[in-house]
Amino acid sequence: MSREQAALRIRHVAGSNCARDALKTASCGLWRQKRRAESSGNGSRS
Repeated sequence: MSREQAALRIRHVAGSNCARDALKTASCGLWRQKRRAESSGNGSRS
């Protein structure tokens, strides 16, 4: 019973906190990578 409650709480906290932070950092990193690729590509092409 207590183990299930702890697992539920951990899952809830991880789902609300870690997942959101991971999504935020992942999207931010992807956006930064995309911007860097575009800027470097445009700079070398032109």
